[in-house]
Parts: sequence; structure tokens; C-alpha cells
Amino acid sequence: YEWLAEKENLAFGKPTKFSSTHARSQPSGVSVNGLIKFQKKTAVLINSELPPIEPDLNFTNKQKSPWWEVDLGSTYDIRVINIYSREDGYTWRQKTLKIAVSPFPFSSNADGETFATTGGQSFSGLKNFTGNAFGRYVRIYLDTEIPEHLSLNEVEVYGEEPTNLALNKQVAQSSTGWNAPASYANDGNT
Repeated sequence: YEWLAEKENLAFGKPTKFSSTHARSQPSGVSVNGLIKFQKKTAVLINSELPPIEPDLNFTNKQKSPWWEVDLGSTYDIRVINIYSREDGYTWRQKTLKIAVSPFPFSSNADGETFATTGGQSFSGLKNFTGNAFGRYVRIYLDTEIPEHLSLNEVEVYGEEPTNLALNKQVAQSSTGWNAPASYANDGNT
């Protein structure tokens, strides 16, 4: 993936949200902080009243079709999404994992275009998903009716700003109104 070496992680530091947040979870934004740590067996005790917090790991409550999403802030042609998962077990949870991309905010897991799935396979550590989708929002979810936790360590999104292939190319139109030539349609001015 030489292409990736020159690219910036579009998700780094961007706004994120979860369908729910477990009491032992870090905030959803931990998944885009750039820290990739797989050692999840050591928890941090915040105080004796609460259960330990998992460092650099976030996860939802147990629920049907839990999800996590990031707003990239602009629309991109997305090519690669890397998901770093926990390595201390629970990998079977990812068998129904799906990734969707949309130019508009999600209102459900059915929105957007499917970018990739795990195809019924589980994974631990890094899983590299490749595809081609146009969007601003990336949602990762478990496509299951059986209540489950979605847990993530880190998410990276790579892509490019879309290119207008018609910009300043030769154009024609069937009629002209308001003294506007066809070239106004692709001159780059909006």
C-alpha cells in the first residue's frame, strides 16, 4: 500500500459518537486519537465505587446492532479503513461487523453505502478494509439482532478529496437561457 504512505488519516481527531457507551468504556473519540495499543488486559481503576476503565478502548452497552461513527468534516473518496481491535478475546463479536459510508448524516444502520464487511470472519489486532465509497460519515456497526457489545481500539480512514473530472472541459447544452453559456456548468464557480 504505497498509496497509504503519503496519506493522512482523515479520521484523526474528528468528532465521533456511539449508539451507547458502556460504564467501563472510554469516550468514543478514543478511537481516533492516534494511539494504537493492543494490551487490553490491564484496566485503570478510577475509584473504588466504579468498575475499572479499559485504557484506549471504547465499547457500547450490550444492544442490538450497536454502532460507532465519525464525521470526517468534508466529503472524500474513501479507499481504505483500518480497524484496530482488541486482542484479549471477544473477537467473535466482529463476525457481523459492517462499515458504511455516507455523504449525509446517518439516521440508521441501513443508510449509506456498504464499504466492507468481515464476511462472517472474526479478527484481532489490525484489519485492513479496502473499497471505494464517497462520503463524509463512516459508521461501523454489528449487523445483529442478538444484543452484543461493539468494541474498538483505533479507526483510521484514508482517501482523497474528490476530483471534478468535468472541470473546464468542452461542454454543450440543448438550449441557452439568460445568456448563460454551457461552460458555466463546469467552470468551478458555484
